Amino acid sequence: MVVSDKTVFRLYGQQLLDAFKEQGVDALAYQVAAGEPSKCRENKSAIEDFMLSHKCQRDTCMVALGGGVVGDLTGYVASSYMRGVHVVQIPSSMMAMLDSSVGGKTAINVPAGKNLVGAFHQPRKVFADMDLLRTLSEREIVEGLAEAVKMGCIRCAPLFDLLESRVDDVKALAPGVIDEVVYEAVRLKAEVVALDEKETGLRSTLNFGHTIGHGIEGIASPELLHGECVSIGCVYEAQLARDLGELDGSAVGRIARVFKAYGLPTECPPKFLRLQQIMGKMALDKKNAGGKIKCTILKSIGDAYEFPRAVPRETFEALLSPRLVVRTPSAPLQGRIHVPGSKSISNRVLLMAAMGEGECAIRGLLQSDDTQVMIAALVAMGAGPFKWEEGGKLLRLTGLAGAFAVPKEPLYLGNAGTAARFLTTCATLLKGRSGESTTLTGDARMRQRPIRDLTDALAECGCALEHLESPDSLPVRVAASGLAGGTITLSGKVSSQFVSSVLLSAPYAQEAVTLVLKEKPVSQSYIDMTTDIMAQFGVKVTRDGDTYMVPKGGYRNPATFLVEADASSATYPLALAAISGGSVTCEAVGNASIQGDARFAKEVLEPMGCTVTQSETETTVVAPKAGTRLKAIEVDMEPMTDAFMTAVALGAVADGVTKITGVTNQHVKECDRICVMIDELAKLGIQAGELEPLAGNSRSDGIWVRGVDPATFSPRPADIHCHNDHRIAMSFACLGAAIRGVTIGDKNCVEKTYPEFWADTSASLGMRYTPPLDDLAPADAAPAATAAAAAARADASVVLIGMRGAGKTHLGRALARALGWEFVDLDEVFEAKHGSIGEFASRDGWPAFRAREAAILSEALKTRGSRSVIACGGGIVETDEGRATLRAHWPVVQVLKPIEDVVALLEADGSRPSLGQSPAEVFARRAPWYDACADFDLLLAPGEGDWGAAERQMVSLLQRVRGETCARHVLHDHSFFLSLTFPRLEPQLPLSPKLFENIDLVELRVDLLHSLEAAAVRRQFQLLRRHCPLPILFTIRSKEQGGAFTGGFEQYLALNELGLRAGADWIDLEASRDCAAMQAFCRKARGCGVRLVGSHHELGGMPPTTEIVKRFEETALSGMAHVAKFVGTARAPHQALDVHAAAAAAKLSVPHIALAMGAHGRMSRVINLILTPVTHPLLPVSAAPGQVSTSEILSVRRSLGYLPSKHFYIFGKPTGASPSPAMHNAGFSANGCAHTYGRKETDDPQEAIAALRSPGCGGGSVTIPLKEVLMPHMDELSPSAKAIGSLNTITVAAGGKLHADNTDWVAIRRLVEGALAARGSAARATEPGGSAALPDALVLGSGGTARAACYAMRQMGVRNLYVYNRTHEKAVALAADFGGEAMRELAPGVAALDRLDAVVSCVPGASGTTLGEAELRRLAPVVLDAAYVPRQTPLLADAQAAGCTTLEGVQMLFEQGCEQCAIWTHRDAPRIAILKALHALLEEREFGEVPSFTEMLKHD
Repeated sequence: MVVSDKTVFRLYGQQLLDAFKEQGVDALAYQVAAGEPSKCRENKSAIEDFMLSHKCQRDTCMVALGGGVVGDLTGYVASSYMRGVHVVQIPSSMMAMLDSSVGGKTAINVPAGKNLVGAFHQPRKVFADMDLLRTLSEREIVEGLAEAVKMGCIRCAPLFDLLESRVDDVKALAPGVIDEVVYEAVRLKAEVVALDEKETGLRSTLNFGHTIGHGIEGIASPELLHGECVSIGCVYEAQLARDLGELDGSAVGRIARVFKAYGLPTECPPKFLRLQQIMGKMALDKKNAGGKIKCTILKSIGDAYEFPRAVPRETFEALLSPRLVVRTPSAPLQGRIHVPGSKSISNRVLLMAAMGEGECAIRGLLQSDDTQVMIAALVAMGAGPFKWEEGGKLLRLTGLAGAFAVPKEPLYLGNAGTAARFLTTCATLLKGRSGESTTLTGDARMRQRPIRDLTDALAECGCALEHLESPDSLPVRVAASGLAGGTITLSGKVSSQFVSSVLLSAPYAQEAVTLVLKEKPVSQSYIDMTTDIMAQFGVKVTRDGDTYMVPKGGYRNPATFLVEADASSATYPLALAAISGGSVTCEAVGNASIQGDARFAKEVLEPMGCTVTQSETETTVVAPKAGTRLKAIEVDMEPMTDAFMTAVALGAVADGVTKITGVTNQHVKECDRICVMIDELAKLGIQAGELEPLAGNSRSDGIWVRGVDPATFSPRPADIHCHNDHRIAMSFACLGAAIRGVTIGDKNCVEKTYPEFWADTSASLGMRYTPPLDDLAPADAAPAATAAAAAARADASVVLIGMRGAGKTHLGRALARALGWEFVDLDEVFEAKHGSIGEFASRDGWPAFRAREAAILSEALKTRGSRSVIACGGGIVETDEGRATLRAHWPVVQVLKPIEDVVALLEADGSRPSLGQSPAEVFARRAPWYDACADFDLLLAPGEGDWGAAERQMVSLLQRVRGETCARHVLHDHSFFLSLTFPRLEPQLPLSPKLFENIDLVELRVDLLHSLEAAAVRRQFQLLRRHCPLPILFTIRSKEQGGAFTGGFEQYLALNELGLRAGADWIDLEASRDCAAMQAFCRKARGCGVRLVGSHHELGGMPPTTEIVKRFEETALSGMAHVAKFVGTARAPHQALDVHAAAAAAKLSVPHIALAMGAHGRMSRVINLILTPVTHPLLPVSAAPGQVSTSEILSVRRSLGYLPSKHFYIFGKPTGASPSPAMHNAGFSANGCAHTYGRKETDDPQEAIAALRSPGCGGGSVTIPLKEVLMPHMDELSPSAKAIGSLNTITVAAGGKLHADNTDWVAIRRLVEGALAARGSAARATEPGGSAALPDALVLGSGGTARAACYAMRQMGVRNLYVYNRTHEKAVALAADFGGEAMRELAPGVAALDRLDAVVSCVPGASGTTLGEAELRRLAPVVLDAAYVPRQTPLLADAQAAGCTTLEGVQMLFEQGCEQCAIWTHRDAPRIAILKALHALLEEREFGEVPSFTEMLKHD
């Protein structure tokens, strides 16, 4: 009985059946579909039924012809059929041949997980035919080889050595080599199985790599194959053994390097690194017991502990988490530590030993990413074999005597700058056939790092080199024509590695080399290191000043070479001693070192106050005595540039300002280290800045940092962006030992030079590092520490920056008023201390003014660091001190007004001395500084005249980023977003209100804009913000996913940062781009109250359901997304339903958008209820194929009965004349609801409550006499209803709870605030910096509406609130409730006022109450009369005669009705539809024209 899958059977099945037939056996055959889903209960039952139907007996022998799926399934059937029949395995894949076919494990998959149901059933035979492998792809071959590498790791060092040294032969299935690999791997596994068939001990070692590998596979399959997940798991579990002190670090490096050599992954791709889910799947591992996760632990390559070890969950979490929180130690750190070998020496020795003649045994070699890159490149150039001995502690290498071969493929060097520079000159030595060449390339950062000084020098001496992209950087193609030698002139001012590169290869030039340096090089100590090691390899370099003479010849490899411990790496544990108040001894780095960084202890730590003891072979540092801070120093670190970041970390807590010079070359390392240190320190609130450039140099020569006192400093918790730079990570880990709140954003970047850093400093010194809480808890969880940090952020003072005339003072006052905070204008503070700014600048000059201005800002933030709004002068960014202070504070808001508007204002202002440039030129100079210093941008539209709108925008932005509010709730059923596809908004302005009917969110398709320049995107965003009342979704859709964006990831992230800064409410992020940097952005956006949509668009069709489920899981963005969105392309009608079925199967924890593009997919848009994207006839094109309008979708939903249908009423008596039914029925219809609104005429509260609790009731409006008497019957009261003491709106909420609100105050505030803003907009538009005093208001009346009016005025932030009522006692009581003043008599009281900005009358229209025309003319307030019967009250008549802005009661009725409609339908009220209904009713009743209504309808 042969079982196979259809793919394998097509290749080999008939051949096998024919072979059986030749032997007289008529074999049966059963085929299953290829792939993991076939390993299921249904197929097991189907095979058994097939066998029973063919009367198979117990003498049947089953034959599994195929890969692991077929083998596991067939074996499980064989184990249970007739209580067990024989089975023979014929594996057709490398994975099955090496693993699953041997050992007798059989199983099927079930919904709970893989291989959870099965049995042990040994095969009678396993036939491994190498020819079956030749139809496999390389990926399928190397996936299986992961099991062979694993077997070498746990049981056979010789097998590991074979796999390590014969990579190309193994991958090519070379006869003899592949046979030996397969034979040894199978023999070893069979040996283990024979000793422990049922996995009670030894056999569990075969699970090495599988504990973590299976956890990842459960998320990453089928995108990652089983063997690829095992490869990742093996590397992680090797690191675990190292961190537990069981495995030498060199072994980890070898294991990782071998897996990489076979093209297998060694790290979990970021999009699958979802820690909670991985840990959940690991917890289901079959070898676990007692709730503990168990793992195989390596002792050395070829040897593992027999029994798996229980490992604490938190250890796994720290291992897998890409981020670590540095836990500040509670006691001084003490200990001894031995850091790895020197990277600089290791790379030099590797190259020289490979070049040289004879064998060299290298001990102490650094095993890291950088040295792995060098070794891989040397192997590609013919070097090797690299023989590892003593568990990887010793490398034995026989040199090529200079005879390198031209590599077959480009040398990919990642971001390994040392390898890139050294190998560029080395590549010129190669000699090959005409046209042969070597190409050196690297990652994105490597392709930015300069190398032109080196290539120019080589080109001048006859080498043929070609820059393939940038003229300054890799990739470079080097012709295989040899290095002529002679005199080579070189500049070493950018990097000493250029000099070392030429020196290292010079002995193999065609004639002796004289290297002449054009000027003094940087980092002379590294050049000295090079010549010192060359001497040890038999080449004596002669130096005369800046000229080096290198004889022709070659290296003679020493028999042994001991690599010193890395002096740069040693600076970190020594700094930990200094910064924690402890004592640390670093072994193998002393005063005999040839490394420049060995001077760090004596030349940096000792001057800072530490006690340093140094012998030839070790260094001990003891911190200053308890209570004594480190001293700030000024130091030239040119001899030890790689250690400057460690010094910066120490300077950050030293007493005073530390200045470090001599580090210009650090601008062009793995990142611009000087700028990154400044930026990352600023996140914590620590000030630092660049020093002035040296003469003739455009880049700064160093950095300054102002230290803080850890005992009193309150840092802002910060994610440190490491830029894939190991030294950034380790420096900030040191700082975290003194400053709380440091999270290292990429812990794995230390693999470059010090892979054991986290484990070493933990085990040897007592440091603690843990995963961040947000990696372990749901994204919406708020642990206590996080909540405390959020509270501190919420109170942080807001600093406003921007050009003079942008509106900082005006907007700052408005923000302070809204928050109830103090407002500080730094120009006013300056003038109070020093007199007129203009006079000071004329007398002392602008530089003196700028220095004083920066000092005033620094002082203001010390004394007013919380609960203040601080407006800075336009030039605050002109000084490094000012910029450093701003960078170290959060939040800083840039008020960004179009420069043409600023120019028009400033050119007319002669109050300040000239800056020597036009305002436009000044802005062009300052713009990059403003951007660098600001956290957010408040963008003002061109020609902005409505400063009230700008104020509201400012307040809304700051309330959200401070955590008071979040992006407006739009995640309700039947919500829509409109995708705007205009390349420019200007020609479309004003945007038609019809665009936004039934819309909850507007998507700005940034990728479709006419330009992606920052200024252009900002302008379009602000125009949309100004002319659209809805929240904005900021989207950049790539070309691959149906959009127009073709840029790289850095531009994509930068544009999204722009959207975040500008105040986007929602941001769409493509899940395919998920990575550590994307996760950092997600955390930042969520911290600012922004909602995220994780999206994926499949243009080629509709994938299978299992694939869609995977895509949906990815769109959750590792728990960061608020909405998961998947869009496929429907080729058939049923696929519109398939995508929703897949969404349900994904079991997402967040709402989802599931759509199918194209004509066949339109029904998916009907079914999708949350945030369905729509188009509109007024748009030039739809954003996606098959996109339709809201009216089309709602029409279909209405016909299918999908729309919500509830009954609403107006409760009270009388209600017959109320226009509410007409208004709300029109609003419901326009908003796409099937709700109805009618009358319940009653004055009985019990009757009203009964109606509200009846089935199908959604709530209602409340009028007299029930507005107060219904209050006790409510389940929930809004803050406004509580304060006002009455309600006018009831909503039946979840669970039938009755929720009460009051919308009268909203209507009053909206009308009065709008009228005040309109009245003052012209003056404010011309003088935006002017002071806007808080308004004074008078409320007439004492009833429920008067209480609503008082509440509204207080929400507006009025300065003085006056209350008048004919019954004075009632006025006194009302005024007391709202902090106002009661007027005893109206006329005398008003006459005594100097100003009055607003009057709200809440007395019956027939009462005759008025202030009189004369007083109204004198004070000119905005007047609102809440009565609308009669329409023309005495108060309104007098106000109109006096020329006041007047507001009628019918306008208030309209506004509060719109607010009610918005509450009940969960979207903005359709104001025009409601107004049309009201207007028709008013016309019918001959009410007369309401000017504001007429104006609104005119623009419809």
